[in-house]
Amino acid sequence: MASRKSNQVGQNCSVENPTVVVLVPTQDFLAHSLPPATFPQDRVSASGGERSLYELALAAQLAGYNVELRGEASKVLLSFVESAGGVALSCPETFREITDKDIIIFPEVISPHQLFNYFHSGARLVMYQLSVPGSITWDGTPEWTLQRLTTVPYESLGRPESFQAFDRLGVEMWTHSEGIALAGERAGVHVTRFGIGPLLDVPSPVERSFDVAIVTENRWGQWAEDIVAKLPEASILRIPKRERVYSLASELRHAKVLVFPSRVEGLPRIVGEAASVGTVPVVLGTNPFLTEGDWGKGVVLVDHLDDMANATRDLLADDHRWRALSTAAAASRAERGDLAAFVGRVGTALEDIQPQVTSEIRKVFAQELMGEYGRRDETQRILFERTVIQAATIDELKSERETRERHIEAMVHSRSWRSTAWMRRLRRALPLK
Repeated sequence: MASRKSNQVGQNCSVENPTVVVLVPTQDFLAHSLPPATFPQDRVSASGGERSLYELALAAQLAGYNVELRGEASKVLLSFVESAGGVALSCPETFREITDKDIIIFPEVISPHQLFNYFHSGARLVMYQLSVPGSITWDGTPEWTLQRLTTVPYESLGRPESFQAFDRLGVEMWTHSEGIALAGERAGVHVTRFGIGPLLDVPSPVERSFDVAIVTENRWGQWAEDIVAKLPEASILRIPKRERVYSLASELRHAKVLVFPSRVEGLPRIVGEAASVGTVPVVLGTNPFLTEGDWGKGVVLVDHLDDMANATRDLLADDHRWRALSTAAAASRAERGDLAAFVGRVGTALEDIQPQVTSEIRKVFAQELMGEYGRRDETQRILFERTVIQAATIDELKSERETRERHIEAMVHSRSWRSTAWMRRLRRALPLK
């Protein structure tokens, strides 16, 4: 691979042979340094976002870049990705200093305090935005608060201020979702979209032995249970959380339909896994940050949660329609999941990374932003501590009162009724619960 050069704005230097550093979430932290790669023995599963980071690292290496994967990873799942791609990723197990030759790619779930560490460097920074900004983690603004995805107002997510804040910090944004990229454009910020990740696990087809599959252990699991409860005539495949499994496709292939009532999030990997084996996804189509192009062909989009049971029942009753959608879903996911095409898109995105703002400019704005966020965070911490202290005090008072009551009860039962009248008066005087 030919060397790549990019002049830092305000710095008399060039960046040659950049190292692409892909960070997965970790608690390890050292100022001005990149964290080591660690592989805890109990890490036998990984979120969809983390698996997407593994695939991104794989694609960057196949595109000819020097790549380091750092952070807390699952060895068993990373090994699957390496085997599928035919390469071994470099996973340094020591801290190292950040340099201006680094391209640091991090997920949106990185903590603000770790992110602040990278703002002080001259490295080029890329946020891989897999979820809707503000939906599950800090959105770059001081006023952000975490809310439940089942009830959060759509207008409080993906706000222009969020895209603009990271843009001012010199952070490029990448995403797999057209809807998120369009939200960035509406904010006046370019967001690079290179589409859904590669299809690394496609098991052989089997005979369908269930009508409907649901995934029980995620944030939408209870909604899915409520939907299938309205389908007593259907056979249900319930898939719990799995370990040492890269994809649920091998289980989903046993069902004709996947019911997945995701209200708002990034593009769910589970839907793509179902589509890859011709299990038709019936999904809630209310997410304003996903387009029909994001979902792909063969997916049934339902406008209201209450209509999902009927939509599923109608689909199961029409075998011709189900077969057509099943074929379309599998073909669409296969076309969009081509590994070579994904490598090409990632390579182009890396080539197109713009020169970074100077670290000094970044420091000034980062300190201003983190100062506001930190003050708000400190206020919340103090309020939380006071609440905990008050709760503990109430618990202590309740415990003391219960002890006194038990003591009085014992005395009452051990003496005659007349001789304990004063004790009964004392008991009535105790404060009520």
